[in-house]
Amino acid sequence: MNEFTLIGTIEELLEPGITMAGIKVQPFLLRVERLCKTTAQKNDVFKVTAFKELADEVTATKHSGDKVMVHGRLQDNNYQKNDVTYFSNELVAYAVLKIAE
Repeated sequence: MNEFTLIGTIEELLEPGITMAGIKVQPFLLRVERLCKTTAQKNDVFKVTAFKELADEVTATKHSGDKVMVHGRLQDNNYQKNDVTYFSNELVAYAVLKIAE
């Protein structure tokens, strides 16, 4: 099963957009505290993307600084260009719920 649940703080709502297929997208940066704090880096920041109606909801109701729970899936976005294979992963949100601090 390909699912994730993260609890963190919205660092920034990035520029909303529309895919080539006409689907609305709202990417955002999610800052998540690390459980293991033995390194100097105490947080990780992930780019999360919401699509369709969820993109509209995130754009209208979520703001930088909001503490949220994000549930979704991990998606590979591998592609080739000039005989070089590029690998990337994307966190695709199914739900973005604001939670009390």
